[in-house]
Amino acid sequence: MRNAITWSASPPTLASPLERNLAAAGLALLLVLNVVLIGWWVSGVPVRGLVAGALMCAVLVAYPQRMMQAITKFAPVLWLGAGLALLGAVVSLANGTGLVEIFVAITEVHIQVAITLLVAVVLSDVAGMRVATMTFVAVIGFSVLIGLLQFIEVEGAWNIREALGRFQDEEVHLKDAFIHGRPLGLAFSPIQFSTHACLAFAVFAIVREKYQLATWGKAEADFAILVAIGILCMSALISGTRSPILGAALFMLIYAVRRPGSTLILLVVFGGAIVALIGPLLLEILQTAQPRILRTDDNSATGRESLFTYGLMLFTNNPLGYGFEFTPSDHWQKYWQEIYTLTNPSGIRTAELHNYLLNMMNVYGIGLIIFLPLIYALLKRARYVLIFFIPYIIHIMFHNSGPFWNDTIFWFAVAALALPLGQLDSEQSNQ
Repeated sequence: MRNAITWSASPPTLASPLERNLAAAGLALLLVLNVVLIGWWVSGVPVRGLVAGALMCAVLVAYPQRMMQAITKFAPVLWLGAGLALLGAVVSLANGTGLVEIFVAITEVHIQVAITLLVAVVLSDVAGMRVATMTFVAVIGFSVLIGLLQFIEVEGAWNIREALGRFQDEEVHLKDAFIHGRPLGLAFSPIQFSTHACLAFAVFAIVREKYQLATWGKAEADFAILVAIGILCMSALISGTRSPILGAALFMLIYAVRRPGSTLILLVVFGGAIVALIGPLLLEILQTAQPRILRTDDNSATGRESLFTYGLMLFTNNPLGYGFEFTPSDHWQKYWQEIYTLTNPSGIRTAELHNYLLNMMNVYGIGLIIFLPLIYALLKRARYVLIFFIPYIIHIMFHNSGPFWNDTIFWFAVAALALPLGQLDSEQSNQ
């Protein structure tokens, strides 16, 4: 058996301690801007975009070889982004979208994805896997902590979020959040708060499994992963978001099956972790008002059927897609006669589709089929870690975010996991 790998070991890079610290600081800064201040714009330009561009220039000058390696390694993702940009531009032109609007959309989505991914990968490589992972989990973990304090009505936690909101154009948004009492941590919304928590769990769990494989040569039931899934459930509970809990349950089922002989242990340990972490909170809210995650009569729950049906109708009526300026509520009058008999149909007048896949289908159209082989190849390459993204996958199927659609944090997760398993042996040899 190999010696256990400690989290305090130095990263196995040729970079100096100063370089590693600067890389970690740059990664943390960019991550904070994308988690906490995603709506901070200066002169019509997002600050996170300006910082990403500046870091891109610095990385190109300081680490050209690492950048070339990152481009080569993630060429399939970059080609997918370029292909989606081209397809989206063609579909948008066909729908009468102006060239300026198309350019802005490609810049804000596809170019931003490429820059964010490459910069985060190089900075993670310089800083090391441990530092990159801990930075990712720490930033989002602090947001979860603030969300917990908001949940238990600590006024200072809400004041912190309100102060951060002054940098962003979200006065109405925050007012809505305060009225409904849904904690959002340091994120822009309770939904993004849950998205971040799902990704933090995935990153932590995957790296834990990598270290377990490197240490013992096999993966076993890991108490730390079970505690992490418990924290994810707690974050979903306090933000009133149901989908991560559904995803966590599905993950636990598959995780137990993949660990022969450990099902009973998993259930006992997971149950104990849940009781220890969220039992007191759960008891308190059940004794007061019915929590949102247990309700099925609110507008969000009852309107899903109408939104899903509406999204399918939009696609079947125009399978070529609507382009970058797609807004579901622009078309509701054409379909009202077919939708109004469904449960709570009024949501189609103002709400998004709340389904990542339907959003992508309606923006890019049936032309997405062209990229299925590339998407399949990427998923196949990631097949060993997809299980840990189950809560995230389930979550985005009920909301309006995902890769290449309103979710830049996903690419930080990819970057944090970019270092190959073989590097762990190098880390060990440097101890």
